[in-house]
Amino acid sequence: MHRIVPSQVVEVIDRIFPAAKGQKDTQHGRFTVDRSYQNELAAIVALYDQIPSELLILGPNDYTDLQLSVTAIKNCIPSWHSRNFGLERIHGHSNLNPITILRNALSKCPDEGILEATVDLPFISDQEFGDNLRIDISSANQAFQNGEWKATTILAGATIEAILLYVMYSVQNSDPSKISESINALVSNGTFSRSPGKNLDRWSLHVLTEIATNLGMIREETATQIRIARDFRNLIHPGVSVRKNIVCNRGTALSALAGLEHTINDVSANSP
Repeated sequence: MHRIVPSQVVEVIDRIFPAAKGQKDTQHGRFTVDRSYQNELAAIVALYDQIPSELLILGPNDYTDLQLSVTAIKNCIPSWHSRNFGLERIHGHSNLNPITILRNALSKCPDEGILEATVDLPFISDQEFGDNLRIDISSANQAFQNGEWKATTILAGATIEAILLYVMYSVQNSDPSKISESINALVSNGTFSRSPGKNLDRWSLHVLTEIATNLGMIREETATQIRIARDFRNLIHPGVSVRKNIVCNRGTALSALAGLEHTINDVSANSP
């Protein structure tokens, strides 16, 4: 099933009921909808019902308004089968049409959310960055549920890279000599042909993985899983999948998600 997000429903409302977008909460600004629009309204509430609950993030008042508007619209549709009347406002509430109230509430909702089951990232002190990563983790799992193998693979790989880069910066800030010693060891044993340099932002997932393993941040088993997912992470670059004849499938998606889960577990266990 196609994933429905709040902005999509807002776009449908704006297309069918353009007056809702700019309606003012005044008696002069009222507009009425009759049963000639019952099919359109039925489609709008059907789309609303498909929005994942984790995306309906609103304050108490806005959420109440949202539910009042949806109930008012839903109650009108079967009643219109027997008689025609105008849907203009919710009595005792405001001058706004329930369609406008629905639109305004959904316009405040995000198109990306965090599933309840999404793992926490206790080792990340930056709340905003942690929330953004959890959104990516949630999106990767949702993509997997939807059978979107390439999206799952790339999102999971990118999140692994972001987590390893974050913890590497933490090490650099606390004891930069550890990173230098690790690089020297990996060059000496032939893992790296040369030093990746001091600019962490330019390090590839390969470099991050090998240094994190050498420093004991992640287990060798986790590194193995990441190495499997690494080539598929590179599919984000145009032309790579064509040049290397790489195709994402359920197996690549599972490997990438497994690498992500192992990375989070290892880093969580090894963080102070």
